[in-house]
Amino acid sequence: MKADLKIPDLSDLSKVSLSFAFSRIFLASGPESYAQYALVMNYIRLVDLAVAEYQEGRELALRYWEPGQSLGAMIRASGYFEACLSNVKRSLNHLKVIRSYKDFPPELKGRLPRQLKVLRGSAEKQITAIRDAIQHLERDIQNLDVKQDNPICLMLEFEQLMLGNYSISYQELSEWLKELHQCATKIHGYYLKNRP
Repeated sequence: MKADLKIPDLSDLSKVSLSFAFSRIFLASGPESYAQYALVMNYIRLVDLAVAEYQEGRELALRYWEPGQSLGAMIRASGYFEACLSNVKRSLNHLKVIRSYKDFPPELKGRLPRQLKVLRGSAEKQITAIRDAIQHLERDIQNLDVKQDNPICLMLEFEQLMLGNYSISYQELSEWLKELHQCATKIHGYYLKNRP
């Protein structure tokens, strides 16, 4: 049985962290301050990780519905999406610091889109709520404080990820990842152009 899963493909998003790291090593690109470099590099790295985890989760979820596949594909897909959501939240925290930190160049901040859906209150609240629900579930399971009808992991539905009362559609998540990736690309481009 082939299911009609609504999980957008993000395979066209390039990995930025490797290029950024090479530019730092071979071209002395990036912020002069090591602390600022660490912040920017970790933002870019976390975005790349979140995109890769999303893609792995997507491929496994799609594979699960192919004839002859096992439940293992769905279990692994759930784990990849849980990691993805955690890294989306971590990257958001880094991006907010980059945008607000007074010592980052105004030209860099000017390259970052002002109206990001992922930084709007409702989007960030959704991401934080489901990430927190994942962490609280883990704590509850370790404390043996779960009931028969409680979920034990992030559930993959046809159009969304769910955990209890919390949900995020694949469409929303893919759009947010595209925005985070766009910011990572713009940051890398800024430092390539403005080398010391």
